[in-house]
Amino acid sequence: MKVLKKTAALLTTAAILLISACGGIEELPQEMPVLTTAVKTVDPASIRAQDDYYGYVNAAYLLENLPAYGEVSSGSFNEVEDAVRDELMGLLTEIIGNPGDYPAGSTEQLIRDIYLQGIEYTDGAAEMEKVRGIIGEIRAVTDIKELLKLWAQLNVNYGVSFPSIVNVTGSYFVSGENALYLSQSTSMCGCDLEELTKYDTAALTAKGQLSTLLLPFTSGKAEADALAEDAVYLLLDAAFATDLSVTHAADPFTTFSFITDDEASALLPNMGATPLKLTFGLDENPYGGYYIQDRSQLEKFNELFTNEHLEAWKTLLICSLVKSETNFIYSEDPAFASFAPDEAMGKEELAAELIEDMMAERVSKLYSQKYFTPEKEKALREMCDTLRESYRELIGNAEWLSEEGREGLLRKLENITFVLGDSAPQVIDPADAALIGEDLPDTVHRICGSVFEKRKARIGKPTDSSEPRMPAQMVNACYDPSNVVTITVAIMHAPFFDANASDAANLGGLGMVVGHEMGHALDSMCMDFDDNGSYDPGWLSEADRKELSERADRLAAYYSEYTVLDVYHVDGVKTNGENYADLGAIECITN
Repeated sequence: MKVLKKTAALLTTAAILLISACGGIEELPQEMPVLTTAVKTVDPASIRAQDDYYGYVNAAYLLENLPAYGEVSSGSFNEVEDAVRDELMGLLTEIIGNPGDYPAGSTEQLIRDIYLQGIEYTDGAAEMEKVRGIIGEIRAVTDIKELLKLWAQLNVNYGVSFPSIVNVTGSYFVSGENALYLSQSTSMCGCDLEELTKYDTAALTAKGQLSTLLLPFTSGKAEADALAEDAVYLLLDAAFATDLSVTHAADPFTTFSFITDDEASALLPNMGATPLKLTFGLDENPYGGYYIQDRSQLEKFNELFTNEHLEAWKTLLICSLVKSETNFIYSEDPAFASFAPDEAMGKEELAAELIEDMMAERVSKLYSQKYFTPEKEKALREMCDTLRESYRELIGNAEWLSEEGREGLLRKLENITFVLGDSAPQVIDPADAALIGEDLPDTVHRICGSVFEKRKARIGKPTDSSEPRMPAQMVNACYDPSNVVTITVAIMHAPFFDANASDAANLGGLGMVVGHEMGHALDSMCMDFDDNGSYDPGWLSEADRKELSERADRLAAYYSEYTVLDVYHVDGVKTNGENYADLGAIECITN
C-alpha cells in the first residue's frame, strides 16, 4: 500500500542569530541546531471527501506522479512546457542554421547574432574592468541627489531598479489609458524586506549576499562585511517601515491612492527631482500625478535619502550593478563561483536561454506565426463563444440579482476581449540592427535600454486591448481587469487542447482554463471593475453589492474550513478570487 509521508522539521533552539548589544550582525554558531523530523503517513483510500476533498480527489494521483528528485512540480503544465521548449529550440535552431541573410533589424537577424555572441563570449575580464570603472564613478559621488541621478541612469541599460522608481502600465482606474505608479518595494538587491522583519537569519543572509558581491571590489572580507552590514541596517529601516498589510492585501486594488505632482514632490523632497524626471527624464506629467501603495515606505525612503546614509546607498547600488553583471563576470573571481551556470548546460543552451529572456516579445511573434494555425484559431474562437453563451445563460438566470445587476454583468460579459496568440505582424526596423553591440554584454545592455525606451514611450499613450498580456510561448492564460482574456499559443497543446479531440475533452481541458479566466471578470475582486474595465466599486447597486459580498463571505468561510492533505490550511479570504473563478468555470462548462 502506498502512503503519503508528511514531514515537518522542528528547530530545537529558540533562535539562530541575534543582533548583538554592540550593534553587529553576528555569525552563525559553529554547531547548528539539531533538527528532528516528524513523519505522518496517510492512506489515500482512507481520505473522506467531506474531510479533505483535495486529498480525496488527488492523493492517489500524487503518489503515482510525484516530482522527480530535484524538481518542485509535475503534471500537465510541466509536460506541455517540455513540449514547448522543444518547439522553441527547434525554431531557434532553424533560424540560427539558416545560411542566408536576414533583413537588418529583423528578429531572425538579432536572434542569430545574439546566439553567436553567446557561444563565442569568453572575455569576462574586459567586462569586469568596465564594472570596476562604473564602481569608481559610484564611489566618487559626494551627494545623495547625484547618486540617485546616477542610479537612474544605470537603470536604463543595466536594469538596476531603485527605490521610488516609477512604473508605467495600464491604468486600473481609467480603462484604455496608461498611468504612473509608485508601487511598494518588496525587495532590494535581492533581499526580501518582509523576511527581514520576520526572521533574524534573514539579516545574516542579506549581509552574506551583499558581502559576496562586494568582495572582489574591496580590500578584503573585513571591508566587504563592514559595508554590507551598514547596508543591511538601512534595509532593516526600510523593511520595518513597510506596510505589510499592503503586501498581503486580498484585494490589492484597494491599496492604491492618487497623489498629485505637488503632493509627490512634498512626499519625496530629498530625491532632488520629481519621480518622473528622475526615472524617465521627463518634465511634464500627462496624468497630473501618481498612484501610490505604501505612503509610510515612501516617507521612510525620503528620510533615508540623505548624505548621512550615502555610503550605505552606494553599497546597495554597487551590489545591484554587480548582481546584474554576474552572468558575464562569474569566472573572474572565486567569490562569484556560486553564480556560474549549471555545468550540465552547454554554451548553446545558455545562449538559447538568454535569447528567450531578452527577446521574449519578439520570439512570441515568431512562435505564434509558426504554431498558431487557422484551424486552432477557429476551434478556440468557437470554444470562447460557447463559454460566453453558457455564462450568458447563467447570469440571465441569477434571479438573486436585480434586473439592473444582471444587465450590467451581461454587458461586462459581452465586452470581454479575447486575445488569442500574438497576431500582430513583425515590424522590421533596420535601426534595430544597432542593438547588436561589440560583445554579448554590450548587446544585452543595448536591448535593456531599448525595452526601457519602449516603456517610456507608453507615457501619455492609450493602451492597446489587442496586445497580449503574456508571450505566446508561455504555457498560461490570464484575465486582465481591463476585461481582456489572453490565451497563449503554448497552452494549446494536449491534454489542454487537441484539434482532433472531442469538444467535451477540450472543454474539460482548455475550456476549464478559459472559463476560469472569464470567471475572474465576475469574482469578488474584479467585480469592482465596471463593464468597461475601470475600477468603480459603485457601478452596481448597493443591494447587488451586498448580495455579492455575502456570497463571497460564505465562499471564504467554506474554503477556510479545508486543510489540504492535513498540511496546508486554506485561507478562504486570500483565495476567494481564484475559488470564485474555479467554481464559475465548473458551472460554465457543465451547464
